[in-house]
Amino acid sequence: MVFRGSYHPTLAQAVVRMKYYSHRDLKEMQRIARLLSDEQVLRRPWSPKYSELWKRWLDTKGPDVVIVF
Repeated sequence: MVFRGSYHPTLAQAVVRMKYYSHRDLKEMQRIARLLSDEQVLRRPWSPKYSELWKRWLDTKGPDVVIVF
């Protein structure tokens, strides 16, 4: 996940945060991450494009279904 400015989680914090996302969320993160390579993204000035993609996904995905046996 890309954060604007100096607000970047450490690797340990990122591992903990990833546990709170569903499988569908993780798949969408991977899809967004594959749109451009890291070199292409980091070479440009920061843009809210990918942040907006993620926020739109969260707003439109609907509830997660949990099946407990």
